[in-house]
Amino acid sequence: MQTAQEAKARKSTLQGLPISDGMKEKLGKAGLDKNMLTQIFQDGGVKGLLSVLALPERYDQISGRHAKPRITKNLQVLTN
Repeated sequence: MQTAQEAKARKSTLQGLPISDGMKEKLGKAGLDKNMLTQIFQDGGVKGLLSVLALPERYDQISGRHAKPRITKNLQVLTN
């Protein structure tokens, strides 16, 4: 399990991106930093990035009735 300090360090890598502080905090807590997001985009493009942000953290949670997205599944947030 990650510490709050690690999440804060990941959040700091996201400074300069045009997203809210709340989204940066969620990304940091989810274990994602700017380098990871860049790599995901290079490997999977927009679809890969949207999948990582909108799908649950673990594959076995996808079919769960109350599965929560890793970051958000709000299309307005994801596409702006």
